[in-house]
Formats: sequence, structure tokens, C-alpha cells
Amino acid sequence: MKAAAITAKNLSKHFDASGASLEVLRGVELQVAAGEFVCLLGPSGSGKSTLLHCLAGLDEPSSGTVTVGGRTGQELLGASGYAMQKPLLLPWRTVRDNVMLGPVLAGRTRASAAHAADELLGQFGLAAFADQYPGVLSGGMAQKTALLRAVLYNYD
Repeated sequence: MKAAAITAKNLSKHFDASGASLEVLRGVELQVAAGEFVCLLGPSGSGKSTLLHCLAGLDEPSSGTVTVGGRTGQELLGASGYAMQKPLLLPWRTVRDNVMLGPVLAGRTRASAAHAADELLGQFGLAAFADQYPGVLSGGMAQKTALLRAVLYNYD
């Protein structure tokens, strides 16, 4: 097996809700190798999104550790692209501008980000909609745009 690119060791997360502690994750152990594809399955409220938030650095575990690409703690924030459950596209930006947002905010030039975006828009079936605004997209196309934005974040 390849070395783990993502690990969670004894990961737990609880939230304070209405004066009580709500345990969402307890003792999670996870190892994902580079290039490995993993799917999280579980009922609503089982902690899937909370786990992803911890892996992306958007939330801190209550206990345990998370390592992604050798990064831990605050180093995780902004180190990876992440597609949320809802597309959360900016309605005043075109499809191309929405997918370029991550790389531009990370310091890439607009020209470099546009070149990368144009390379992938066709592969995602969005080339014909590159200059359209999110309001004209179907739900599936909006989700693909959000997914491409996450992919483009670390695309070279």
C-alpha cells in the first residue's frame, strides 16, 4: 500500500448545542493513499461533512489528529480545494470566473488560471457555458462548476 496522503487518528468532534455537548465524531481512524478514491457513506447527521471540514482545516477536531499531505492544524486551511454540498457559485461571475477564483486567490495570475480553466471546461462538459452566469445553469451543471473550481485549485 502507498503511504497515506490523508490520515485521521482517533479523531473526535463535538459541538455545544443548547447547553449540551453533541458528539458527532468519535475515534475516527482513516488512511487514504495518494491517488486513492474514497467515498463516505452514512445517514444524514452521521458526521460526513464534519469529517471533511476537519480534513480541509475548516473546523478543528475536539481531539485526535488530522494530516493531509504532511500538513496539520492551521496549515490545512487553504491547502486543498473543497467542493461543498451546495455549489455556492458567485452569481455575478461567469462560469469561467467562478472556477478561476481559487487559483487567483492563491496567487496565480489571471492568465494562468484562465488557461487552466479553459483546458478543463471542455472535459467537464462546460465549455459552451464558460461565459454564462450561474443563473442559467442546471443544478447538475452548477455542481460540476463547483467541482471544477475545487479541482482547479491545485491544478498545474
